[in-house]
Amino acid sequence: MNSPTSPTPDPPHVADSVVRTVSANLTRRLDKMVISWKEETLDFEFPDVIEESYRWRCEGLLNYFKLHEADQLRMQISYSDYWETEYRYYEDALKRILSEKVREGYGAVNVADHWRAPA
Repeated sequence: MNSPTSPTPDPPHVADSVVRTVSANLTRRLDKMVISWKEETLDFEFPDVIEESYRWRCEGLLNYFKLHEADQLRMQISYSDYWETEYRYYEDALKRILSEKVREGYGAVNVADHWRAPA
């Protein structure tokens, strides 16, 4: 029966060389991965306009409150500018919807006639 040969130990410089090679390779791969993640991940850009950040905060709070709770809190607002802005927003939306309905109902040719009549 053949007995296995006993392995001869590698010289110390071979182990150091392997460690350095593996370490350099691992470092290179990790650096590539970090660069790839930085390129794939977009940085969050804070809005320059304060109104945008208010919009973000309001959306977050709206998701926090139930609809009836948000309406109750909204009704406690006492700033006239807020209510004027709210009114103008809904007024513009209503005008836009009515205008679209008129175009759908009368066609492009008769829209002028429809608007001429009440004027």
